[in-house]
Amino acid sequence: MAHDASEGRLGLVIPLRVKVLLFMRRILILLLLLICASGYIEPTRSQNAGKVPPIVNVTCPTEATCGAVVPFSAELKGLKTDTKLTYTWTVDGGKIAGGQGTDQITVQIDERTGSVSATVEVGGLPADANKVATCSMRVFRDSASTTATRSDDVPTSKYEPVSKYDPKRDAAQDIRDAAAEAKRTKRRVLLEVGGEWCSWCHHMDDFFGANPDLTAQRDKSFVTVKINFSDENRNKEVLAQYPAIEGYPHLFVLDSAGVLVHSQDTGALEEGKSYNLDKFTTFLAYWAWAKEK
Repeated sequence: MAHDASEGRLGLVIPLRVKVLLFMRRILILLLLLICASGYIEPTRSQNAGKVPPIVNVTCPTEATCGAVVPFSAELKGLKTDTKLTYTWTVDGGKIAGGQGTDQITVQIDERTGSVSATVEVGGLPADANKVATCSMRVFRDSASTTATRSDDVPTSKYEPVSKYDPKRDAAQDIRDAAAEAKRTKRRVLLEVGGEWCSWCHHMDDFFGANPDLTAQRDKSFVTVKINFSDENRNKEVLAQYPAIEGYPHLFVLDSAGVLVHSQDTGALEEGKSYNLDKFTTFLAYWAWAKEK
């Protein structure tokens, strides 16, 4: 026998209010299924469930000489957040020369130490992340500061630094001579490309002149060569082997074999009508040791 639409499976009469509630429940279930299928709702779980907590790591050179300025860099892996992080550094065996509060610092190594280490504590990370990391390096005394090495045992050099933008110079030969001197003294080569016409080139000269400690840091780690670029001599053949230059002065870092390590736009180092001391200190310290990246 057929049942009326208002009757249930057992022949009972279902009130209209109950039927409405049942209908709305079905609609709600269908909506939830559609929303889940569209990816707007995921099963409730912890935000970091199944994920590896962020890892803090500090990198630094493996060794350095007493008195050198060296870089320490904090790296974060597995972190995807817009949260502003804080960096607090402590150093043993030296003093922070610049960068405190950022992810990279430079450290002036003590003259009488056998090792130096830097530790960073990163704030703003998730609770399950490791927030502290350290990097250490051994420190040795170079031949110039070792009393057991006599000055007359150190080979002399006839190398003369190229400290002016001269369109008449042989830039290719200057670079070869600088690389030979860098190899002899265990340094790198720093090419400064510019010209007498370049106002910012003169700003850079004045900046180094006003910061003797920075000049000492540069000369300790690099053999500096000025490469002329002007209407009189653009040194096209020499500069063609390096990345394109967008503005002057421009810096190229070479290893002691004359191979390009890094190309630096000096605009990133500027501040006002001069240069930023912390940025330049970090640049020189980092590229005195770092490999190409």
